[in-house]
Amino acid sequence: MKQNPTNSKPKIAIAVSGVGHIYRGMEGWAESMAMALTDMGIDLSLFRGAGPKTHSYDKVLPCIHRTSKIAKILTKIFKKGGWRLGLGSPGQLEAWSFGFFLIFHLRKGYDIVHIKQGNLAVFLHHAKRFGLIKTPFILSNGQIANSKFINRFNFIQFLSPQEKEEMAGILGAKKGWFVIPNFVDTALFKPLPQKQCREKLGIPNDRFVILSVGAIKRYHKRMDHFLREMGAVKKQFGDSVQVVIAGSTDPETEQVV
Repeated sequence: MKQNPTNSKPKIAIAVSGVGHIYRGMEGWAESMAMALTDMGIDLSLFRGAGPKTHSYDKVLPCIHRTSKIAKILTKIFKKGGWRLGLGSPGQLEAWSFGFFLIFHLRKGYDIVHIKQGNLAVFLHHAKRFGLIKTPFILSNGQIANSKFINRFNFIQFLSPQEKEEMAGILGAKKGWFVIPNFVDTALFKPLPQKQCREKLGIPNDRFVILSVGAIKRYHKRMDHFLREMGAVKKQFGDSVQVVIAGSTDPETEQVV
């Protein structure tokens, strides 16, 4: 890979296909990180899967959104073996269609691209194997991929030292592994006093509250298990316990509800 001269700024890409139409942690992180790095004077582009384009560094790429009708139709058509071609699930279909347009931009001289989607990592891995791009990519392991999957890639960002140590115990430590946790804007997200918070959310002060935060879906978040266990708790303790689920919607949300 041709390196930038030492007196020039590195050109960085952050790519998450859900930005603009899916609202989860990785999409929020991508937007916050892009803004923070740009404020520091970094030459950065945020590649997103939907508009509107709200900043000069935003680059909207066309892709088949995972929630679209065409994604559901194509997934059914390629149900058997489609995963081998990037067509096995709506999420995979979105990532690979997004990646197809992403590689044309990466060939224009980006020094590194940061991603959070395992499906997109697989696509870029194949693109590098076939010589379509030379840009190295960092995969943030926020989706907690298994060791077999992690072992395919050169650069991994773990979100905690424990996670990195556990993986090193399985695969051995790798030179391209590092730990940077997710961050929180404490100026924006400040805890309210408990009473004030409960009043705002309509939660009685005398209730014991069990809170689950995460996308409301079965796969990965396993809300079905959580609800089943909370049903047993409610059966034993009645109205003295209140269960609160906070999170973004997903194609599986209606089924969970």
